[in-house]
Amino acid sequence: MTARSLTLPHTFTSAQAAAALLGSAAVLGWMLNAAKLMSTGLPMVQWGASEAIRMAGVVVAPLGAVAGYLF
Repeated sequence: MTARSLTLPHTFTSAQAAAALLGSAAVLGWMLNAAKLMSTGLPMVQWGASEAIRMAGVVVAPLGAVAGYLF
């Protein structure tokens, strides 16, 4: 009988784990951006630059991910 390896067959490298965490943070930021845009109580004619960036961030996901955390 041969000794079996104790490692799991489907392990992640540190680069894959970092990419998964970064991707999860980006998705969360994009969702925060959309939630903040929907909760804006101002009429659209009174929106400023941050709301315009949020609106663009709904379509351009990387911009929305950053805007979700910054503004």
